[in-house]
Amino acid sequence: MKSSGEQPKRFRPLKVIVKLTLTALALYLVLRKIDLDETWKWISQLSALSIIAALLLYNLSQIISSYRLNLFFAMEQIVVSARENIKLYYIGMFYNLFLLGGIGGDGYKIYLLKNELSAPIKNSFRALLADRLSGAVALAFLCLIFFLTLPLLQDYFYLAVVAIAGIILIIPVSAFIVNRFFKSLRLHWLKSVLYSIFVQGIQLLAAIVLFINLNISMAELNQYAAVFFISSLFAAIPVTIGGVGARELVFVLAASYTDVTAEKAIAFSLIFFAINAFSSLPGVLLNVNLKPNTP
Repeated sequence: MKSSGEQPKRFRPLKVIVKLTLTALALYLVLRKIDLDETWKWISQLSALSIIAALLLYNLSQIISSYRLNLFFAMEQIVVSARENIKLYYIGMFYNLFLLGGIGGDGYKIYLLKNELSAPIKNSFRALLADRLSGAVALAFLCLIFFLTLPLLQDYFYLAVVAIAGIILIIPVSAFIVNRFFKSLRLHWLKSVLYSIFVQGIQLLAAIVLFINLNISMAELNQYAAVFFISSLFAAIPVTIGGVGARELVFVLAASYTDVTAEKAIAFSLIFFAINAFSSLPGVLLNVNLKPNTP
């Protein structure tokens, strides 16, 4: 993982302590609610073929995500080749997951774009923020759609009304916000959200491969998919280490209101995190060259 110039080194111990504390607290709450032997039984029964298939699908989603980010870079007049952008994306994944007290993946990208391409910090920041927002909008949109399939809505009709309103409004409202504050990005906002929905759809396929291997029936699959998207939304909030604990806690809490089995859900969650971590490891080996004359 190299680049020209000295890489920034910023260690924030308080940030690490807070994240470690919240991660430990979330995991403690999860462990109190599950049978560890039962969880390990489900983990051990997952076939290598299903894990490899989920790994390939997950990495396909990340490659498509990198193209979405490059779309925002282009709108901010930041020119990065597709090849170098994929490498930069994987380096960012590594920074986000493994460098607990560092600058983070987005901070590293901003630094590198400034250092090697003289890209204005505000342009890089806008592109990265818009990329994050488009992903969050797509994830929230899918959360609301699958939320409508949960049995608990039979007892809480007003939640269904709120979900339907959210589905109708979330994309146009996000487009209005982008048009108001990110004018340079407004022309392709809908395209970027569609990209993001496609990305989340591929990750759902990866999840379904694992769900089926965990003997989850087709009748239950929609509930696991709904909780998967909801947990992904919470895991994206950077308050724990790589989302660990946050995703698991959502699954455990959901088991009280749905047909989700906590032990199966935690087994899935741990494997999915392992896939994420394994996919991020190449970032430490990649050499990215963002010079203007990059082919």
